Amino acid sequence: MTTPPPGVVNFRDAGGHATPYGAMVTGRLYRSANLMNLADPHGLEPYGIATVVDLRNEQERVDHPTRLSATTTIVDITIDPGAWRDPDHGLPRLEQVYNAMIEGCASPLTCAVDTIARRADQAVLVHCTGGKDRTGVVIALVQALLGVDDDVIVAEYAQSEQHLLEAWLASPPPNVADGVDWEKFVASGLLASPPEIMFDVLERLRRDHGSVDGFLAANGLKPTSSSLLRTHLL
Repeated sequence: MTTPPPGVVNFRDAGGHATPYGAMVTGRLYRSANLMNLADPHGLEPYGIATVVDLRNEQERVDHPTRLSATTTIVDITIDPGAWRDPDHGLPRLEQVYNAMIEGCASPLTCAVDTIARRADQAVLVHCTGGKDRTGVVIALVQALLGVDDDVIVAEYAQSEQHLLEAWLASPPPNVADGVDWEKFVASGLLASPPEIMFDVLERLRRDHGSVDGFLAANGLKPTSSSLLRTHLL
Protein backbone atom coordinates (compact mmCIF):
# COMPACT_ATOMS: atom_id res chain seq x y z
CA MET A 1 0.00 0.00 0.00
CA THR A 2 1.16 3.56 -0.72
CA THR A 3 2.40 5.40 2.38
CA PRO A 4 0.14 8.44 2.80
CA PRO A 5 1.40 11.96 3.38
CA PRO A 6 1.03 12.93 7.08
CA GLY A 7 -2.53 14.04 7.83
CA VAL A 8 -4.14 12.53 4.71
CA VAL A 9 -6.70 9.73 5.14
CA ASN A 10 -7.64 7.08 2.55
CA PHE A 11 -4.65 7.92 0.34
CA ARG A 12 -4.06 5.24 -2.29
CA ASP A 13 -2.51 4.68 -5.69
CA ALA A 14 -5.35 3.83 -8.08
CA GLY A 15 -2.99 2.29 -10.64
CA GLY A 16 -1.30 -1.06 -11.09
CA HIS A 17 -4.38 -2.95 -12.29
CA ALA A 18 -4.31 -5.22 -15.33
CA THR A 19 -6.44 -4.44 -18.39
CA PRO A 20 -6.80 -6.10 -21.81
CA TYR A 21 -4.59 -3.32 -23.17
CA GLY A 22 -1.79 -3.50 -20.59
CA ALA A 23 -1.41 -2.60 -16.94
CA MET A 24 -2.38 0.76 -15.47
CA VAL A 25 0.78 2.61 -14.53
CA THR A 26 1.48 3.20 -10.85
CA GLY A 27 2.33 6.55 -9.34
CA ARG A 28 0.18 8.48 -11.81
CA LEU A 29 -3.36 8.48 -10.36
CA TYR A 30 -4.05 8.80 -6.63
CA ARG A 31 -7.19 9.12 -4.54
CA SER A 32 -7.76 10.35 -1.00
CA ALA A 33 -10.06 12.00 1.49
CA ASN A 34 -9.87 15.77 1.87
CA LEU A 35 -6.50 17.45 2.32
CA MET A 36 -7.44 19.95 5.04
CA ASN A 37 -5.19 18.18 7.56
CA LEU A 38 -2.21 17.81 5.25
CA ALA A 39 0.71 18.48 7.57
CA ASP A 40 2.93 20.16 4.97
CA PRO A 41 1.81 22.20 1.92
CA HIS A 42 4.67 20.50 0.06
CA GLY A 43 3.59 17.05 1.27
CA LEU A 44 2.33 15.86 -2.12
CA GLU A 45 5.52 16.75 -3.99
CA PRO A 46 7.38 13.49 -3.21
CA TYR A 47 4.64 11.67 -5.14
CA GLY A 48 5.06 13.89 -8.20
CA ILE A 49 1.46 15.11 -7.90
CA ALA A 50 1.10 18.15 -10.14
CA THR A 51 -2.73 18.36 -10.19
CA VAL A 52 -5.32 17.95 -7.44
CA VAL A 53 -8.94 17.50 -8.54
CA ASP A 54 -11.23 18.66 -5.71
CA LEU A 55 -14.76 17.25 -6.06
CA ARG A 56 -16.25 19.02 -3.04
CA ASN A 57 -18.84 21.78 -3.22
CA GLU A 58 -18.00 25.46 -2.77
CA GLN A 59 -19.10 25.60 0.87
CA GLU A 60 -16.88 22.64 1.73
CA ARG A 61 -13.93 24.39 0.10
CA VAL A 62 -14.61 27.66 1.94
CA ASP A 63 -15.08 25.99 5.32
CA HIS A 64 -12.13 23.62 4.96
CA PRO A 65 -9.67 24.97 2.39
CA THR A 66 -6.79 23.03 0.90
CA ARG A 67 -3.41 24.71 1.24
CA LEU A 68 -0.80 23.44 -1.19
CA SER A 69 2.43 24.77 -2.57
CA ALA A 70 2.36 26.84 -5.75
CA THR A 71 3.80 23.90 -7.70
CA THR A 72 0.46 22.05 -7.47
CA THR A 73 -2.59 23.06 -9.53
CA ILE A 74 -6.00 22.63 -7.88
CA VAL A 75 -8.93 22.01 -10.24
CA ASP A 76 -12.33 22.46 -8.59
CA ILE A 77 -15.13 20.33 -10.05
CA THR A 78 -18.26 20.28 -7.91
CA ILE A 79 -19.99 16.91 -7.66
CA ASP A 80 -22.81 17.48 -5.20
CA PRO A 81 -25.84 15.21 -5.43
CA GLY A 82 -27.12 16.76 -2.20
CA ALA A 83 -29.01 13.60 -1.25
CA TRP A 84 -27.44 13.44 2.22
CA ARG A 85 -28.64 16.94 3.16
CA ASP A 86 -32.40 16.55 2.81
CA PRO A 87 -33.73 18.05 6.08
CA ASP A 88 -37.21 16.59 5.57
CA HIS A 89 -36.22 12.96 5.22
CA GLY A 90 -33.22 12.56 7.52
CA LEU A 91 -30.16 10.63 6.50
CA PRO A 92 -30.49 8.81 3.17
CA ARG A 93 -29.58 5.28 2.26
CA LEU A 94 -26.24 4.97 0.55
CA GLU A 95 -27.83 3.81 -2.71
CA GLN A 96 -29.88 7.05 -2.78
CA VAL A 97 -26.66 9.07 -2.71
CA TYR A 98 -25.23 7.12 -5.65
CA ASN A 99 -28.46 7.27 -7.63
CA ALA A 100 -28.57 11.04 -7.12
CA MET A 101 -24.97 11.29 -8.26
CA ILE A 102 -25.54 9.38 -11.49
CA GLU A 103 -28.82 11.15 -12.26
CA GLY A 104 -27.82 14.69 -11.31
CA CYS A 105 -24.05 14.93 -11.70
CA ALA A 106 -23.29 13.26 -15.03
CA SER A 107 -21.71 16.40 -16.47
CA PRO A 108 -19.25 17.07 -13.62
CA LEU A 109 -18.42 13.37 -13.39
CA THR A 110 -17.48 13.48 -17.08
CA CYS A 111 -15.57 16.72 -16.58
CA ALA A 112 -13.53 15.05 -13.83
CA VAL A 113 -12.62 12.14 -16.12
CA ASP A 114 -11.70 14.60 -18.89
CA THR A 115 -9.50 16.60 -16.50
CA ILE A 116 -7.67 13.45 -15.43
CA ALA A 117 -7.17 12.50 -19.08
CA ARG A 118 -5.66 15.87 -19.96
CA ARG A 119 -3.43 16.18 -16.91
CA ALA A 120 -2.27 12.62 -16.26
CA ASP A 121 0.98 13.11 -18.12
CA GLN A 122 2.01 13.95 -14.54
CA ALA A 123 0.56 12.50 -11.35
CA VAL A 124 -3.02 13.50 -10.43
CA LEU A 125 -4.78 13.22 -7.06
CA VAL A 126 -8.60 13.08 -6.90
CA HIS A 127 -10.37 13.74 -3.62
CA CYS A 128 -13.67 14.77 -2.04
CA THR A 129 -14.43 14.63 1.69
CA GLY A 130 -13.86 10.94 2.38
CA GLY A 131 -12.43 9.80 -0.94
CA LYS A 132 -15.14 7.16 -1.08
CA ASP A 133 -18.35 8.22 -2.83
CA ARG A 134 -17.68 11.03 -5.30
CA THR A 135 -14.04 10.08 -5.64
CA GLY A 136 -14.95 6.40 -5.76
CA VAL A 137 -17.27 6.86 -8.73
CA VAL A 138 -14.79 9.03 -10.67
CA ILE A 139 -11.97 6.53 -10.15
CA ALA A 140 -14.29 3.66 -11.11
CA LEU A 141 -15.24 5.45 -14.34
CA VAL A 142 -11.57 5.94 -15.23
CA GLN A 143 -10.70 2.34 -14.47
CA ALA A 144 -13.70 1.01 -16.40
CA LEU A 145 -12.83 3.20 -19.39
CA LEU A 146 -9.34 1.71 -19.34
CA GLY A 147 -10.71 -1.85 -19.24
CA VAL A 148 -10.07 -2.81 -15.61
CA ASP A 149 -12.23 -5.78 -14.63
CA ASP A 150 -15.34 -4.95 -12.57
CA ASP A 151 -14.30 -7.28 -9.75
CA VAL A 152 -11.02 -5.38 -9.41
CA ILE A 153 -12.72 -1.96 -9.56
CA VAL A 154 -15.20 -2.98 -6.89
CA ALA A 155 -12.58 -4.55 -4.63
CA GLU A 156 -10.49 -1.38 -4.82
CA TYR A 157 -13.55 0.76 -4.00
CA ALA A 158 -14.51 -1.50 -1.09
CA GLN A 159 -11.21 -0.79 0.66
CA SER A 160 -12.36 2.76 1.41
CA GLU A 161 -14.43 1.72 4.40
CA GLN A 162 -11.54 0.22 6.33
CA HIS A 163 -9.32 3.23 5.56
CA LEU A 164 -11.93 5.71 6.78
CA LEU A 165 -13.51 4.06 9.79
CA GLU A 166 -10.49 3.89 12.07
CA ALA A 167 -9.48 7.50 11.46
CA TRP A 168 -12.94 9.03 11.44
CA LEU A 169 -14.30 7.14 14.43
CA ALA A 170 -11.32 8.40 16.42
CA SER A 171 -11.73 11.99 15.19
CA PRO A 172 -14.81 12.80 13.09
CA PRO A 173 -13.96 15.43 10.46
CA PRO A 174 -15.85 18.68 11.14
CA ASN A 175 -17.02 19.04 7.57
CA VAL A 176 -18.92 15.77 8.00
CA ALA A 177 -19.82 15.85 11.68
CA ASP A 178 -20.94 19.49 12.08
CA GLY A 179 -24.68 19.59 12.72
CA VAL A 180 -25.00 15.80 12.42
CA ASP A 181 -25.78 13.20 15.05
CA TRP A 182 -22.49 11.35 14.57
CA GLU A 183 -23.67 8.07 16.09
CA LYS A 184 -26.69 8.00 13.78
CA PHE A 185 -24.48 8.91 10.81
CA VAL A 186 -22.16 5.97 11.50
CA ALA A 187 -25.10 3.63 12.14
CA SER A 188 -26.72 4.68 8.84
CA GLY A 189 -23.97 2.96 6.87
CA LEU A 190 -22.92 6.14 5.06
CA LEU A 191 -19.29 5.41 5.94
CA ALA A 192 -19.51 1.99 4.31
CA SER A 193 -18.34 1.05 0.82
CA PRO A 194 -20.27 -2.17 0.12
CA PRO A 195 -19.29 -3.91 -3.12
CA GLU A 196 -22.86 -4.14 -4.36
CA ILE A 197 -23.11 -0.34 -4.52
CA MET A 198 -20.35 -0.03 -7.12
CA PHE A 199 -21.48 -3.13 -9.00
CA ASP A 200 -24.91 -1.48 -9.28
CA VAL A 201 -23.40 1.77 -10.58
CA LEU A 202 -21.47 -0.01 -13.35
CA GLU A 203 -24.46 -2.19 -14.24
CA ARG A 204 -26.78 0.80 -14.43
CA LEU A 205 -24.46 2.77 -16.71
CA ARG A 206 -24.19 -0.17 -19.09
CA ARG A 207 -27.90 -0.85 -19.01
CA ASP A 208 -28.80 2.77 -19.74
CA HIS A 209 -25.93 3.72 -22.06
CA GLY A 210 -24.55 0.47 -23.44
CA SER A 211 -21.19 0.96 -21.71
CA VAL A 212 -19.31 3.25 -19.36
CA ASP A 213 -17.74 4.77 -22.47
CA GLY A 214 -21.26 5.41 -23.78
CA PHE A 215 -22.29 7.19 -20.56
CA LEU A 216 -19.24 9.46 -20.70
CA ALA A 217 -19.59 10.13 -24.43
CA ALA A 218 -23.27 11.00 -23.99
CA ASN A 219 -22.20 13.61 -21.47
CA GLY A 220 -19.50 15.21 -23.56
CA LEU A 221 -16.32 13.15 -23.29
CA LYS A 222 -14.55 13.31 -26.64
CA PRO A 223 -12.66 10.37 -28.19
CA THR A 224 -9.45 12.38 -27.91
CA SER A 225 -9.85 12.42 -24.13
CA SER A 226 -10.33 8.67 -24.02
CA SER A 227 -7.18 8.26 -26.10
CA LEU A 228 -5.24 10.58 -23.81
CA LEU A 229 -6.40 8.63 -20.80
CA ARG A 230 -5.07 5.40 -22.27
CA THR A 231 -1.84 7.06 -23.37
CA HIS A 232 -1.13 8.49 -19.93
CA LEU A 233 -2.40 5.69 -17.70
CA LEU A 234 -1.64 2.45 -19.54
